[in-house]
Amino acid sequence: MGGVKDPALKKQKMNAWSMVTRAVNDGRLIRPSVCSSCGAAGVPIEGHHSDYYKPLDVEWLCRQCHMGRHRREGMRPNTPPTSMRFSERAVELLEKLSAQKGISRAKVMHEALKNFEAVVEGWV
Repeated sequence: MGGVKDPALKKQKMNAWSMVTRAVNDGRLIRPSVCSSCGAAGVPIEGHHSDYYKPLDVEWLCRQCHMGRHRREGMRPNTPPTSMRFSERAVELLEKLSAQKGISRAKVMHEALKNFEAVVEGWV
């Protein structure tokens, strides 16, 4: 499953995939016939999730663009960029909150980043 080791994130990833499949099958989502990035037609089109906690928010890409997106991001979805470094205290707090809430560190990070974006947007 794409190297996802976190059981909660793995479950969320599988949930997102199945929700997209169901939504396509019942007509709530339409899988386009062309890649939204390069415009390739006549090739299989895949749904790319930037955030598995938004399962129906997908970008429709050909396989080449989909894999390129992951290489350019340099990360799996829902993980912080490798260039982002956290202090020991921040890591300690993430682990503590994860244990207290009974949710994965990835989910804690996701929520923290959402809140961070809201704070920064309020400053600009």
